[in-house]
Amino acid sequence: NFGCYFIRIFLMCITKIIIQGGIKNVILPIENQKDINELEDYIKQEMNFILVNTIDEVIKNAIDL
Repeated sequence: NFGCYFIRIFLMCITKIIIQGGIKNVILPIENQKDINELEDYIKQEMNFILVNTIDEVIKNAIDL
């Protein structure tokens, strides 16, 4: 499906930009776990992906960072 393919490409591109900017932590919906698994290994090693289910988890994790 084109939508899923687009999301994977977008995630790969935005992750590379984030790494270049020095950001190490990214909060994502748990539904994106499968997309993270498809990222290149060097990206996964550089980044800390925090997977969340609710906005409360987003807020808690953002404050803890």
